[in-house]
Amino acid sequence: MGDSYKCYKKRGILVEEYFKNGVLARYLVVDGTFVCASEFTKPYVVGNGEDSIEELFKQKNELRKANPHLHGVQLSFSEVYKKNIKKQGYTLSSVLEDGKKLVLDYKANPHAGSDTIDITDSIHPLFKKVAEDAAKAIPNLTVAGIDLLAHNHSVAPDKNNYRIIEINHRPGLAGHIYPMYGSPRDVIEVVGEHILKTCRVENLKKLLNTQNNELLNSRHQKINIDDPVIKNERNQYDFRFESDTELIKNEFKKENYTGFFMEDFFNLYINDTLISIQGSLTSIFSFYAKRLIENSYRSRELLLEDGLVVSDGDFFKPNEKAKALKYANKFDMHVRLEYRKRKIEITSAKAFDKMWKKLSRKYKKHKPRKGIKKNGILITNAYLDDVKARYLIIDGRCVGVIQYITSKNWEIETYNITPYVHPELIILAEKAAKIVVGIDILGVDIVSKNHFKDPKKQVMLL
Repeated sequence: MGDSYKCYKKRGILVEEYFKNGVLARYLVVDGTFVCASEFTKPYVVGNGEDSIEELFKQKNELRKANPHLHGVQLSFSEVYKKNIKKQGYTLSSVLEDGKKLVLDYKANPHAGSDTIDITDSIHPLFKKVAEDAAKAIPNLTVAGIDLLAHNHSVAPDKNNYRIIEINHRPGLAGHIYPMYGSPRDVIEVVGEHILKTCRVENLKKLLNTQNNELLNSRHQKINIDDPVIKNERNQYDFRFESDTELIKNEFKKENYTGFFMEDFFNLYINDTLISIQGSLTSIFSFYAKRLIENSYRSRELLLEDGLVVSDGDFFKPNEKAKALKYANKFDMHVRLEYRKRKIEITSAKAFDKMWKKLSRKYKKHKPRKGIKKNGILITNAYLDDVKARYLIIDGRCVGVIQYITSKNWEIETYNITPYVHPELIILAEKAAKIVVGIDILGVDIVSKNHFKDPKKQVMLL
């Protein structure tokens, strides 16, 4: 089977109908509104009655070299091209009749040799609506490229004359700016306006300059977490829940919102907008922000640039084990090793060696995207003698703080310390949550000797 059929998941292999005689076009939709569209032709050459197919290839490549979008993708004599040329009764040395169009491949894609043609002005209005509806079907997909096959994009759509084959969440823009034929479209201005609107610059400035007065003005109480009376006041619950998503679903249900599950995502409509929720991760959370937050190197850099203090740590390549071991010994081997999403705290040289081998294998297997560097395995001080608390931030505001304590039988216990936390720590947690625009719900973990004292008078780390 072809490569397109090798894309499968647990459900098995996806088999789709073959839609005959379709013309492929990429529709760009921003903020739910159609912007423009480009047709992707099947790769082809046209005869002039004089030159061989091989020479026509060279002429076509010269045209592509002059295009800012296609200059890096030249037609090549691939096996697929040769096979299709032969199937139509020609060879590379054959001279095509004047005006004869020879299709080289039946896969339409600019990177496979397609020409790009702007068809924005000739599209039927209802096809624009089809593209807009497709983008709106995916929660919070604000910039989308809808790949649509149609017999004729200028004729009103019906169930028999078109198929949506793909939705792209990071569509290329250059094909619209530099089409090979047709009118160039200034999509950068449209996307730029979308970014400014999304960032809500004025609101953001206001947010950064205001404080969480509700929590900050609340009574800052003092508490002794080791007080036997407090320890004996353990909360008792007569129910269990499967996940955070289930809890959130139940709260919406109380407010008469109905939704539906798609795998482990809970989906519901709010003011005609579809929102998806998985635990505390929502479809409002920016893809860009998520990528930055999950990257230990980038998130540490952003926190440091904002003048915030982070855990002592450094990055080491797999061949720097001796250097990394020496660094870990600085903290009596009470460190955390981390690479990408895999992390673990260790307390011995034996555990270090075992984890180093695992992360080194993960490092070597990892193939980052073009232009992205691998920064190495991160080793940070685990601060096992200090106290960790998680500050829950929603829309830039701290709404609650949970302190984690390991009991004598090594169980993790949680204490709600929200009323007792020092106001300066709340300000720091909220500042940390604002390092990237596009975050709606975030947990900021802070390590401190005492979360009830002024952080300026003690060591405090994010």
